[in-house]
Amino acid sequence: LLDQDAVKGDSKVLDYTMFFKESHRLLYRAMRAVTKHGDALDPVTLQEELKKRGDLDRAGGMEYIAALIDVVPTAAHITTHAGIVREKAQQRRMMEAATGIITGMLDGEQVGAQVAQMQAAAKALTNGHGNAVTLCAADVVATNVKWLWPGRLPFGKLTCVDGDPGLGKS
Repeated sequence: LLDQDAVKGDSKVLDYTMFFKESHRLLYRAMRAVTKHGDALDPVTLQEELKKRGDLDRAGGMEYIAALIDVVPTAAHITTHAGIVREKAQQRRMMEAATGIITGMLDGEQVGAQVAQMQAAAKALTNGHGNAVTLCAADVVATNVKWLWPGRLPFGKLTCVDGDPGLGKS
């Protein structure tokens, strides 16, 4: 709302599913729709888009939109803020995947099913780009970790690496 080009640029980094709060997901979707239509993005056009979608009250109403504008006085750090939203979304998705795997183990699922679930989770978390997903999060957070691949592959820890053939996993 503070910078007309901010939503356009952040669409490369964010999508509405990355927002934790439903109201923020609704607001972001509506902002994207306003800019997609080529209209100027401001509180009035955002309010109209939310009304048209039937989401104004669920998004917090006009008072909430005004409060958001007051809380963030500048769009200067929009890229940093978008990165934080994206990182938090990835963390939530990793926790959900890990919880599903643990639940499966507790329910007595076969190892093959667990491996398949880990591979699917790794692919989903990395958008199929074959990044390493470390399963020993407590060890990774420690400051004395030795890394084979800085920030991604800790030495002496269990790590699942998944990706399409030809991406250099071996």
